[in-house]
Amino acid sequence: MKKIKVNIVVPSLVQGGGPRVIFSYANYLVEQGHDVVVYVPILYVWPKMRNGKINWKTSVGNFLRGNKLKWFDNKFKIKLIFKISDFYIRDSDIIMATAWQTAQSVYDLADSKGKKVYFIQGYEVNDEGTNKIEVEDSYKLGMNMFTIANWLEELVSSVSEQKVKVIHNWTRDEEFIREEKQINNPRSIIMLGNTALHKGWSLGLEILKKAQEKYNCRIIL
Repeated sequence: MKKIKVNIVVPSLVQGGGPRVIFSYANYLVEQGHDVVVYVPILYVWPKMRNGKINWKTSVGNFLRGNKLKWFDNKFKIKLIFKISDFYIRDSDIIMATAWQTAQSVYDLADSKGKKVYFIQGYEVNDEGTNKIEVEDSYKLGMNMFTIANWLEELVSSVSEQKVKVIHNWTRDEEFIREEKQINNPRSIIMLGNTALHKGWSLGLEILKKAQEKYNCRIIL
């Protein structure tokens, strides 16, 4: 199998489900013998917004975290860069954007930086919908796109009018198998504490309240 160079651009190294999936892919590629570098920019150049101005966003958090990924056992290299540009990013076979805020900058890179790929894990429109145009414009750049769910593939395809590949997430069984089954007392239910409307936070709280009343279980958010 031919070994390739892969560049992956992420908005930050903050702990979360989306980054974990990206980093799991990166580790998998390294395990297959490929050369993977994850880039983290300090300065974002957001797409031109409706006011016609270029928007700059500085991430102090990225600067403070540096290239240390404390919550994930990474096998790949991490590089903190000033911004997404040809000067800071190496030549490669594939370069992957992972968020709408950085998609345009990745698309604008020279062809030598790699074939442009866009990994979409969610419809990243905020609750107010103020960034809807910018998010959907990122789907129209013409990059090769893949996503994690059928509904998201249908949405992105309808906006971009191009084919989108679905690759479903996976789990490693060994991360969840225990020799002895453990029963908590009282029994506990965990829910992600994300208040974004599309995460179903309000409905989740209603269900958990009923479960607690009926089964006297412990709720962890």
